[in-house]
Amino acid sequence: MIVSVEDMLKDNPKAAFKRVQLGSLYLWVGKWEAATAQYKILKDSDPALAEELLKLIMNHGKPT
Repeated sequence: MIVSVEDMLKDNPKAAFKRVQLGSLYLWVGKWEAATAQYKILKDSDPALAEELLKLIMNHGKPT
C-alpha cells in the first residue's frame, strides 16, 4: 500500500490528501521520521491538512 501511494505522489506531488494518507501509513509501520517529512512538505502546500497530520503524529508517533 505504501509503495502505491508513493507512486501516486510521484505522478502528482501536490496531491495533499495522498500525502496525509502516506504520512498516516508511515505512522502505522513505525516510520515516524518519514511521517514527519510528509508533514513538512504539507506545511507549505496545505497548512490545514498539515496540522491534521501533525495531530496524528503527536498522538500516535514515536513512543517515549
